[in-house]
Amino acid sequence: FAEAKSRLLRFDYEGAEMAFETFLSQFGDDPQAGEAQYWLAEALYQQEAYAESGQAYTEMIRTYPDDPRAPEALAKLARAMRLVGDTDRACNALDLLPQQYPNASGLTQNLARGERVRSGCDS
Repeated sequence: FAEAKSRLLRFDYEGAEMAFETFLSQFGDDPQAGEAQYWLAEALYQQEAYAESGQAYTEMIRTYPDDPRAPEALAKLARAMRLVGDTDRACNALDLLPQQYPNASGLTQNLARGERVRSGCDS
């Protein structure tokens, strides 16, 4: 995990992707697995692999729904879906956020509000 995070912080997104995937395949039950899945999605996003990033965020939310980063992952899933042109799924994810995570942080709520506008959810 530490090596993967170090690669991410050095902007070695491809290396971080591989390291997080290795960590998850070996330690999927580790307490840091949810966070590793989140950072895997971020590494993919930074490589502009938006569809794959969306899949990784979805996996994070489904597998680790109680992880502290899950609300943010749901908002970022919407971002990834918008970037691949699937605004319906983006809006569905954003509609789910307050239901599934009513106590999401203000930062996550702000991110979600911005994505609602960019995705045209309320128009």
